[in-house]
Amino acid sequence: MQKYIMRAETASEFLDMPVGTFDEAIAPFLDCIVMGDENYYMTDDVMFVVKLFFKRPETAEILPFPS
Repeated sequence: MQKYIMRAETASEFLDMPVGTFDEAIAPFLDCIVMGDENYYMTDDVMFVVKLFFKRPETAEILPFPS
């Protein structure tokens, strides 16, 4: 199941950001599965949302850095 879902801590570590930053900046855009006190996110959804931060919506081309 690790390949398909991640806990918030794992997702934040994967994205190299603090859990609080993940919870504020990325998690609101994601669907989650809540089991007990843990939130789980689909790996593909996490990657999709992160890619949206780096793409131009009207053309879907990658923006040059710095934009």
